[in-house]
Amino acid sequence: MPVTCDANDFAYIKASTLSSNGRQFTDEFGRTLSLRGLNVGGDTKLPSSVSSDGKLSFVGRPFPLEEARQRLEQMKAWGVGMLRWLVTWEALEHRAPGIYDDDYVSYLIAVLKIAKNLGLLVFIDIHQDVWSRHSGGSGAPEWTFELAGLDVTKLRETHAASLLSEEEKGELGADAGPSGRLWPTNYSKFAVGTMFTLFFAGSTFAPSFEHPKFPGENIQDILQKYYIAALSHLARRLKKAKLTNVVGWDLMNEPHHGWIGLKDLRRYNEDKELHLGAMPTAVEGMYLAAGIPMSVPYYERSWPHPTRKTGTRLMNKEGVSVWKEERKDIWRAEGVWDVNGTGTPSLLKPTYFTKDPRNRAEIDFRRDFYAPFVQKLTIELRSILGLDTWIFLEPVPNESPKWIMPNDGLGKVCYAPHWYDLRVLFEKEFSPKVSFNVQALSNGSRNLLAHTYLGLNGLLKNYTTQFKTFVDDLRHFPINTPVLIGETGVPFDQNDRHGYKTGDWTLPSQQLEAMLGAMEKNLILNYTLWTYSAGNNGPETAGDKWNLEDLSLISQHSSVKDLNGGAHEGIYDNLRVTDVFIRPYAPKVAGEVKEMIWDPKKKLFKLVFMPNVVKDEEDYGRRITEIFIPRIHFPKGLKLIERAGKEKKIVLEPKIKYGDITEDQTVYYMHEVGQDLVTLEFSDPEHEVEEKSAVSWTLILTLMLPLLVLLLALGSRKGYLE
Repeated sequence: MPVTCDANDFAYIKASTLSSNGRQFTDEFGRTLSLRGLNVGGDTKLPSSVSSDGKLSFVGRPFPLEEARQRLEQMKAWGVGMLRWLVTWEALEHRAPGIYDDDYVSYLIAVLKIAKNLGLLVFIDIHQDVWSRHSGGSGAPEWTFELAGLDVTKLRETHAASLLSEEEKGELGADAGPSGRLWPTNYSKFAVGTMFTLFFAGSTFAPSFEHPKFPGENIQDILQKYYIAALSHLARRLKKAKLTNVVGWDLMNEPHHGWIGLKDLRRYNEDKELHLGAMPTAVEGMYLAAGIPMSVPYYERSWPHPTRKTGTRLMNKEGVSVWKEERKDIWRAEGVWDVNGTGTPSLLKPTYFTKDPRNRAEIDFRRDFYAPFVQKLTIELRSILGLDTWIFLEPVPNESPKWIMPNDGLGKVCYAPHWYDLRVLFEKEFSPKVSFNVQALSNGSRNLLAHTYLGLNGLLKNYTTQFKTFVDDLRHFPINTPVLIGETGVPFDQNDRHGYKTGDWTLPSQQLEAMLGAMEKNLILNYTLWTYSAGNNGPETAGDKWNLEDLSLISQHSSVKDLNGGAHEGIYDNLRVTDVFIRPYAPKVAGEVKEMIWDPKKKLFKLVFMPNVVKDEEDYGRRITEIFIPRIHFPKGLKLIERAGKEKKIVLEPKIKYGDITEDQTVYYMHEVGQDLVTLEFSDPEHEVEEKSAVSWTLILTLMLPLLVLLLALGSRKGYLE
């Protein structure tokens, strides 16, 4: 009988017993699971220490071992059941190729053992952003650039990556990160374009590559060999430690195609690639990397298009080359470009990355390069961990997941895309009065009116429409593929840091409520919010301490520290938007979920499901539904109304533990043998819904919509970004 001490306790689950039915996860008893939780955490992108001689350590990321139990117990008390645990390639193998940091791996194992003992499930996310910390993000070790022949100390002055100068770091703070808010533009810069292209397709597009230490090996084979070996080393250590709560792997966070498939090296798609600041084209990036000064376009924010060209900037005035002296320029060697007799650079193959140079066949990044890599890495990991290991697959951001899946499938696969309101994320401006479907606009639509939504109801409809695309994407996967949103979240420094200045976090609460409500409306039961950053101390110390992001649900900042007034004996200390993030849900449902939704205004949680068919009333495993009911929303008990109109008063039993404290947050429901559709409504017996004014602002704004859109298009300078 699988009744656990907490509704969100999954200690009995392991990869072999975690299954799926349709688009939902199920356990061995056929119960539908809701796996909700957090990314842990933003701090892992950066080393915990760097010695004077440059030696790195990631031990203690995302938090010190001595803090782990208290932090994980707190998450458990919040209702968390699943953790997306960030691990970077650099953390595993920062010293040199093939030399692993086993001190870090031992630390990681010790923390994950605590999570296992608490009944928390984990999937490992091999995290990267714009390839590496050294090119403005996180992920790959420094030595990967050396393998390609690039000098990382020259990336900034050649504009191969947008990196903050020491002066800019002084102005923004020591923790501003390598690139600040310009970090996404690095996907269009030379260093990142080159490294991703070589990693996935070096054999195709750089066949003449040579490295003195690896004779006869192509750069693609070298990079993938060490990437896969590093993950395999970690997998063996985790298996030896018997961490059965680690049920799967996200093979690469937000994989990128680099230049593969770029139709013309003289231009980027401005709808899909963020253009901001100095933005050389791909071929201009090649020239700059070779030490040729170039005047490149400069972009600023605008409206209704996200950015617009406002001039040019002369870059690499000193004529510095990014290539190491003893190494050759890969793209010039392949004949993509050259210098004529007068010393003028010339593009020779503008469509070089659209066809296989060997046979001129059309290429598709996902089909020809990403899917084979996924299959190779999956086979390797499962040869170590077993065939039941789950693979969490992400598409390239803003692109269809088509072709991710090899023709013969991959066994246990979860579709794990990411979603953010990109305009709010990069502009850090949110309005509950008007929102836009940036997803549609970034895909090329210019029908601004059709993608404009008004009021909080409109915001919910907007986000519901966007999340529905992920449900629709499942047509590209086998029938029993669950969906889990791997990342979604809100910037807490939005609207000129309003929350920090006033202590009023209403705006990010409204935005997050719309996100979570939209997932509930689409029956997306599984998600891991971005993010939990233990080091967040507000904007004065650069938020999450990575590129000026501030999306952590917890913060040590004074405006947050006492936000919950010590309620519930400190369980919610340092947590913001508590009343939104902490919400009722059913982690284990004995049947097929038809509806699971929380109405915060009515303090009403509704669960509808078609119960499992059981023939024996003692088949408790298939009959028991476990529901997480946070006491913070129901301080005086519950009223339960079943479908037949029966009304019950529920007295919650103490089930959630946090240190020496217990919280009454678990309800068990057992359906009858032969019972039909079950509808349960839990509400606060003393809560009364406040009457609304007869005239709604949404109605007023709807009537003014055409005028509003016209005024915005003509006069505003604020834009959305992708």
